[in-house]
Amino acid sequence: MQHKDFVVLDGAPYEKVKTALENWISLYQERLDTTYSFEIFELKNNKQLIRINKPLPEFLFYFLVNYLHFPEGINYQVNIRGYCVEQHFKALINKKLMVFISPDCKEFDNVFVTTSDNQTFKVDFGGRITKQDKTTPYSKYEPVELTNSEVIKVKQNTKAQKMKNQAVGFSLSRFKFLWSFALVSLLVLFTTDNQTTERFGAFLAFIIYLWLFADYKMLQNSKQQWYSLIFSFGFMLILSSMGILYVINNRAFYISLMLPFIFLLIQKYMRKAFLAKMKREPVIQRPAPSFADGAYTFLLLIITLLLPVLILNAVFSKVL
Repeated sequence: MQHKDFVVLDGAPYEKVKTALENWISLYQERLDTTYSFEIFELKNNKQLIRINKPLPEFLFYFLVNYLHFPEGINYQVNIRGYCVEQHFKALINKKLMVFISPDCKEFDNVFVTTSDNQTFKVDFGGRITKQDKTTPYSKYEPVELTNSEVIKVKQNTKAQKMKNQAVGFSLSRFKFLWSFALVSLLVLFTTDNQTTERFGAFLAFIIYLWLFADYKMLQNSKQQWYSLIFSFGFMLILSSMGILYVINNRAFYISLMLPFIFLLIQKYMRKAFLAKMKREPVIQRPAPSFADGAYTFLLLIITLLLPVLILNAVFSKVL
């Protein structure tokens, strides 16, 4: 059993457990590849052990334990324990864990873990981990002999791959449309007077900023992120030069021009830090799916709006 994570279930019929496992694999098939396999052992009547051939990515092992305890559309009562070596939470890294569902907790989006040195934590699916005053002792499980197994392999999800390819194509289309629109608008501004440049230029920059802020999936592509950063810098430089040429002294005009570039610059490094910490992409939407996503969105918004003002006051005040 060394180096392999496993789950022990007691109280549910074999076929129902197998169905629940297959349903869970289908739910998370996009995050699993065909190298994963799940071996189910029938230990005795209504008791099974599920062994995974290698550690699951990110926090999927916790999701698996939770789902097998609360399977959708399948009725059974089960006592469940999962055993793994933590690879993601810094506070628990490389610790042997017993993963379980607390009968005292009325929430459904978490699991509890106890380390081999008997420290108990609550892990919610928003990425937070909380040490518990009440300790559930770590109980080591060592089956004497494992026989009568059935292996369930992750199949290639051609539908998911097709949807992923379509999403990539759609993202590229949005990228091309956004910056083509920006280029055409910029060319139009060359033919206008200073008042139109001031009003429409600031409005155009703000629209581009809002688009980039909302379309976070487009910026998950590294090439599109880099090109957007370059294009936004060129956009800011050209319109700022036009503003100086036309003697536009409106500070709000220059602040608006800086928003797309400043946003992309901040987003690049904040996203990198989020990926390193959470092992997943940040999500920008309302309501925020987790506290971490909400904090990321709030900080990204505030820093992007404040930084142009600070830069303008520090660097361009003499020019303006």
